[in-house]
Amino acid sequence: MSAKPTGGNGHSRLEDGGGDLRRYLLGQMSEGEEARVERAYLASDGALEELRAREDELIEDYLAGVLEPAERDRFERLFLASPARLERMLFLRALRDRAAEPHATPAAPVRPEGSRVRMAATLAAVAVAGLLAARVLGTRPTALPGPAPAPSATGVAIPVPARPQVHTPPPPPVSLRLVAPAVRGAGHVPLLEPGRAAQVALEAPLDPRAGFASHRGRVVAPDGSDAFVSPWQPNRGEAVLRVVLPSSSLRDGRHVLVVEGLTPTSEEPVESYAFRVRRR
Repeated sequence: MSAKPTGGNGHSRLEDGGGDLRRYLLGQMSEGEEARVERAYLASDGALEELRAREDELIEDYLAGVLEPAERDRFERLFLASPARLERMLFLRALRDRAAEPHATPAAPVRPEGSRVRMAATLAAVAVAGLLAARVLGTRPTALPGPAPAPSATGVAIPVPARPQVHTPPPPPVSLRLVAPAVRGAGHVPLLEPGRAAQVALEAPLDPRAGFASHRGRVVAPDGSDAFVSPWQPNRGEAVLRVVLPSSSLRDGRHVLVVEGLTPTSEEPVESYAFRVRRR
């Protein structure tokens, strides 16, 4: 692919009709071809804008479900390995969902991290309201009635002792240790087979020195939707973030665990880890 000046301003622009850029974004080029593309789009702001537009087109095709199976696999395995691209995909998916809502009113674009902060604040307010209501009303569990006394031969009721309830502890969750994503190549994608377990635990490497006050995990399903979002976990110096979620929230196929960090002013994606689920 070549870069040619456009107009009289000396800026270079990629003139491949989008095909080469799409192959570049999906990792379908040799190292020599990638080097030529990178020299072209680093030459000017106009080429960078075109590359960003091609990224958005690729994300829209993914969300619309029109990618070929091989393209979808490369998109989830290579394109979404970048936290910034994954964040962009989640943001565009949220805009699509809002546009699909009935009687939705147009809203000004917002940064993804701002919407998440407002959502977290809303959920916290709901939780606090629930605790206050329980404290004011003094809610207590209602005792279940015991078995009725059995009549005796003499007509005098004889109390029947209640059967002791046997509580079987739930089985421990199935654990999966995730690995750092590969920048190039297929890399190693761990396989999770939950079987009949009610819960699974994902363990992702974590750098406690990154300066985030808390971390949480966002599990993205194969179709790009949020399968599970964990609560924020304070940074206590652990080198592993453990995310426990219901097994029923996962389906067959490739998932991505996005580790997010919380600062006093925003939420930021830290790293993403791919894994596959096989339920049978």
